Amino acid sequence: AAGAEIIAIDPRFTDTAAKADEWIAPRPGTDTALALAMAQVIVAEGLHDRQYVATHVHGFSEFAAHVREWTPERAEAITGVAAATIRSLARRYATTRPAAIKAGSGLQRTANGDQVFRALPALAAITGNIGIPGGSPAGYQSSNPYGVGTDLSVSDQAQMLCHYPVNRLADAILRGRSGGYESDVRMAFIYQSNAVNQLGNVHRTEAALRSLDFLVVSDLFLTATARFADLVLPAASEFEQEDLTGGRDHGYLKHMPKIVDPPGEARSDLDVWSDLAERLGVGAAFGSGRPRSEWISEVLASSPDADVRAMSYEQLRDEGIARFPTAGPRIDFADGRFPTPSGKIELYSDALARDGYHPLPTYVEPWELPASDPLAARFPLQLISPHSRLRAHSSYALLPQLNERNRAEVWINRDDAAARSIIDDDEVRIFNDRGALLLPALVTDRIRPGVVCVYQGQWYDPADPERSGCANVLTRDAETPMGQSSTYNTCLVQITGTRG
Repeated sequence: AAGAEIIAIDPRFTDTAAKADEWIAPRPGTDTALALAMAQVIVAEGLHDRQYVATHVHGFSEFAAHVREWTPERAEAITGVAAATIRSLARRYATTRPAAIKAGSGLQRTANGDQVFRALPALAAITGNIGIPGGSPAGYQSSNPYGVGTDLSVSDQAQMLCHYPVNRLADAILRGRSGGYESDVRMAFIYQSNAVNQLGNVHRTEAALRSLDFLVVSDLFLTATARFADLVLPAASEFEQEDLTGGRDHGYLKHMPKIVDPPGEARSDLDVWSDLAERLGVGAAFGSGRPRSEWISEVLASSPDADVRAMSYEQLRDEGIARFPTAGPRIDFADGRFPTPSGKIELYSDALARDGYHPLPTYVEPWELPASDPLAARFPLQLISPHSRLRAHSSYALLPQLNERNRAEVWINRDDAAARSIIDDDEVRIFNDRGALLLPALVTDRIRPGVVCVYQGQWYDPADPERSGCANVLTRDAETPMGQSSTYNTCLVQITGTRG
């Protein structure tokens, strides 16, 4: 409404793209190449902010030399975005002040996706769009000023010992010490997680859980994961226990009073773990028996924010919501200070070089990319599995009121559908070597050719896995090399019709 130009960069024509001035649809997993080509144009044409670079950026000369070969034509061959479009995008971004790159976390959920969150902040840095009103560090934020997460639970206060990236859970269980892990896992306690549903490669996760000697799951619902448990503990809901919550990027804290007693044998995870710690002889170290008021007081006292530290449990309980004054809109890094060895934005990282990584933001070809992976001969389509706006991961997936507007289906481009004699609403089979799904087709122009989409979060049904609609039946249980993020959006599949 204020006149800002909005550009949506996404393989899908999302509801956001429908509100934008322009839609650019790169191949999944190639955004780093797009960003490097934008940087090449900006540097080559002298559109970078020389003063900001001189005072706040480390390694610009190395970065400029690095991107010199990343011409828009080179990036076009990788991303599928026209070189002319890349040049126009780069010039508009560099010459508009301020300009903001708002990067969703789906970008990092690709093979080598950690590189895109080095390349995008580099664009923001060389154009001086960090630390100013209306700018953005392009995916990286300074820490939560209130020092409080979204929950108070034992998972925050007394972390369980788990040293593996989440998507490596099945591998750690199945291979143990023989696979280089520090132990052989024989028992698991899963809480606040529908792991079978939400981790990559469902069938491998299922095999891993079946191999355990004992599996305990604590949950409010009989989830796909709970169906594999030897013991299911009914968990108390947020209305049945006292707790604390705070918006991650908002200036408030909220006391969550206990409204009703848990039904039947339902108990909170904190109470269960406190009793277990007591029986194992470590109750004192764990804090068994402490009232909730003490846990909440400890969170308040440990906050880096002085206003939070000054607040007592009784004050927060009585007031319900505590709001903290701000001087204006939050601007990340407005003070020009950065938590790096040089104290600047490091386009070139000596620390990463010492750890064996590329010291500069660089494009690393993903696995399961049609242009290079031999698997593409059998599985030529790229699957992405974004979040549905009508679910929170797998929560609410069983609500019929929402599913009327959120059916399990696969988006497929009109050209890809025609090549397979698929028409809208046909039942189709989506498959690769990891699994298969049977879903109705949504034939549409709202997705890039060569890319298909199944929303993540649909509940896996071990009795009928192909009709469950769970996208992770198809995805890989792998992680990015640096950030160790899951790689759900790097996945090759084939689709065939089932008529006839």
